[in-house]
Amino acid sequence: MAQRYGPVVGAFAVVAVAWFFAGVVGIVAATVGLALIAVVGPRWVAAAGLAGLAGAAVATVTETQLSRAYGSDFAVNRPIAAEMARVAGILVLVALVGFVRRERANRVASSTGADAALAGEQRRSRLWPVAVPFGLLALVAILTNSPGHYIDEILIGDTHFDLFWDPLELLGRQRWLWDPYRGLGRTRSNFWPVPTGALSLVRELGVSAVLTQRLWHVALLTTAGVGMAAVIRLFRPRLGVEQIVAGLVYMFGAFSAAFFYPSFYFLGYALAPWFVVMIVEGVRGRRPWRWAAAFALLFFISGNLNYAALIYAMAPMVPAAIYVVGIERTGRASALFAWITRAAFLSALVSVAGLVTSHFDADVILHNLNLTELPKQVAA
Repeated sequence: MAQRYGPVVGAFAVVAVAWFFAGVVGIVAATVGLALIAVVGPRWVAAAGLAGLAGAAVATVTETQLSRAYGSDFAVNRPIAAEMARVAGILVLVALVGFVRRERANRVASSTGADAALAGEQRRSRLWPVAVPFGLLALVAILTNSPGHYIDEILIGDTHFDLFWDPLELLGRQRWLWDPYRGLGRTRSNFWPVPTGALSLVRELGVSAVLTQRLWHVALLTTAGVGMAAVIRLFRPRLGVEQIVAGLVYMFGAFSAAFFYPSFYFLGYALAPWFVVMIVEGVRGRRPWRWAAAFALLFFISGNLNYAALIYAMAPMVPAAIYVVGIERTGRASALFAWITRAAFLSALVSVAGLVTSHFDADVILHNLNLTELPKQVAA
């Protein structure tokens, strides 16, 4: 039954993800990609996707003159580059699914799904050979970006000035859920102890505010790239070109250029691939509590700044779970629901402070969403 309907379920999942991210254009691109895989194989579909990404990069600099001030209109002003990038990304996704299915078909027939997953975990390459060069590339990119204007145009514009100028004092205020300094007092809306604590440590070491922010940006880019390489490693255990290309594209793609700051909104993008790693490992492996706890810690890192963006960053977990349980069949549906229960419980437990403040601050959050997220406001 699984062998008969597995490809159909996989194709439906790919098309659904494509529709979620690109609408009708995504459905057409995914359908064409799946048809090409059946004819020429995933290698040529991946090549087409990479060629499309190269074309999108060229269109980005030729369609409209580049500016140092990237904003939400970055993609709007470049419709050709935006559509090429979306179609190319979907083709690469389809090709990756094709590679995974071919890898699964080549396994030894006597191996069960669980045995194959365990063998893959044992022979999986380590990530540090990717993390080190990714970190160096991110460091070079950030340190060479507008060196004479960083503090004037970016430092003040990136979330909160005191997050980099005096994070230790901000961390001290975050010990309490009540903020007595706004009006007659209100629940605290800025509760991010993990990033604030890390930046406080950097500042206490004598690093300047500008360099601290640059190092924070480097950490975000590196986390995003290594996370995407870790996702590919779930299905291609040995380190290769796939992990490197996917990580670099995810690090320095159009989203990074347009929505890199305020950087706290980029944090969800950087954590998104790690959420996929948590659910796949938690459903496949023999230590679900460990991966549920890791997921809860990731959830806690972002604090209460933007839970809506964090939930959106978890969207790729849905097709990943469908693939592992319904197509690859290296995990059971019961294991999936058990892991979700564990992860939700632990996340609520460690993030109770942020969740409570968001609950009492719901009116302010809703007002901000109406000002910043409605289509009319975004278009303006």
